[in-house]
Amino acid sequence: MRRPSPSIALVYAVGVTGIAFFLRDINALAVVALGNALAGCLVGCRRYWWVLVTYFFSLWGVFLNAYFFANTGEIMLEWGAIVIREGAVEASLILAFRLLAIAGVGIFFLGIIDLREFVRSLEKELRIPSGFAFSMAYSLRLLPLMKKDYSELSIARKERGLRRYPVTPKDLKTLLIPLLGLGIQRALWAGIAAELRGLSLRKVRHEISMDFPDIILISCLVAQIMFSLSHPY
Repeated sequence: MRRPSPSIALVYAVGVTGIAFFLRDINALAVVALGNALAGCLVGCRRYWWVLVTYFFSLWGVFLNAYFFANTGEIMLEWGAIVIREGAVEASLILAFRLLAIAGVGIFFLGIIDLREFVRSLEKELRIPSGFAFSMAYSLRLLPLMKKDYSELSIARKERGLRRYPVTPKDLKTLLIPLLGLGIQRALWAGIAAELRGLSLRKVRHEISMDFPDIILISCLVAQIMFSLSHPY
């Protein structure tokens, strides 16, 4: 069966992200988050497993943020000087489910799109300018390249006797500067190559077409919006 249109997939991803930000009911947020995480795992977890790994590592920071800024209400757990209250647990769950929904729909989106079709679809169906559509597609293509650069820089740091993973601000600086330099250089030459191939001179025929997979995806988004409106708090 044909995959959904990249433009429809983008609308779905943006819609789910909006739902994740505005929904505050924990149970409803859990349903949206787990559903999209499952869809993401089924479609793109093999290639983008590192997104979920990053998410699970971020949960520690989510809890610390909630502990220091939302630790109010009834005591849920007390261990010596550490007192965890109801507000910290609730804030942790809300933020964790929001991030899971965004990570899940992000993996789903990346797993079903082809970058060339993505650019064509943005121009043809959403009437987005060629330069902006190319920039969006290139930013998605840059993610696996930056992951590869990060692995190579980590190996180089280890060979030079430095920490493989950044711990101090100085370590982070020595890692970020080369990554940014490589990214800027790639973006510059990619833009030059695109213009040499006549990206801005192309004439695009604007049309909107929806097939059965697109209708299913839009229906899923509408169902989640209606479900969220029935659980506003």
